Amino acid sequence: MSFPWKGRDVAAFLVSLVIIGAGAVFLLAWWDHFQERNQPLVQARPYVYQNDVPFKVALLWEEKVLTAPMAGTVSFPRGSGPTRVAKGDLVAVVSGQGGARKVYAPSPGYFAASVDGLEGSWRYADLWLGERSLPPGQPRKAVAEGTILAQGDPLGVFIPQPQELRAIGYIDSLPAVAADMARGFLRLRLRQTDLPFQAPLRVFRDLGGRYKVYLTLPLFPPYFLDGRIRTFILSGEERKGVILPETSVVHRRGTLGVFTVQGQTVAFREIKGIPVPGKQFLVTEGLHAGEIVAVRGNRAKEGTIRLW
Repeated sequence: MSFPWKGRDVAAFLVSLVIIGAGAVFLLAWWDHFQERNQPLVQARPYVYQNDVPFKVALLWEEKVLTAPMAGTVSFPRGSGPTRVAKGDLVAVVSGQGGARKVYAPSPGYFAASVDGLEGSWRYADLWLGERSLPPGQPRKAVAEGTILAQGDPLGVFIPQPQELRAIGYIDSLPAVAADMARGFLRLRLRQTDLPFQAPLRVFRDLGGRYKVYLTLPLFPPYFLDGRIRTFILSGEERKGVILPETSVVHRRGTLGVFTVQGQTVAFREIKGIPVPGKQFLVTEGLHAGEIVAVRGNRAKEGTIRLW
């Protein structure tokens, strides 16, 4: 049996492998050194983090179903609403063979030419007892202009005003929520961009890990009548600090920290904080706005750095 390679060729091949391997090791070492000494930097920016969570509630209000006083075709002189009306305002006219009968607002309030079938059965006692999920509610069915009604058919609902709008819902046992509840209210918003308002707490039940709450809402706009289930934004704990990329933060000897840069000197500094959405980290202790930090904390080392 013969081998095409001579001993001299094998030796040359092995030497080449050694040289290539040594070159690769050198290149990797150089690249690590380059990464350490040529770090991208970031400036800590002031930031306020609001831990907001969706808060679904069942709304409760007093209401009265208005019915057709006779058989006929219905019309709504003030529109189908929901609309604000004063006592004595004409809200509907039913025209039939016997002439026309008018329906007036019994007091100040809201009128809506729609029903959802839950009038009279959507009650506090049924919603508050137990720990089951909130019922889904029902879509409102509009009573269109020109609808032919029998005597006694519903033509809409009337909601007296002013009245306290109430709400029942479940919330998780968050520290900030518990602190607000101890003060007798929850902080809610309609939209992310709105300022929070305080909803006084009537009563609550501790269910272990979450609360069931019964609130008074300080506002009752007509469009709330679109549905009995509504989602607010619950304002949780507000934390202030400075914001950094998540990659700047490293674990070192059981503590969190970042590599700060002053001049060309890099130093490790312990911090406290929490991750926040967007792959960011909110530093609440240990760092001030305007300080410079290495972006890639896992590639940084204490010593000197080359600034570009």
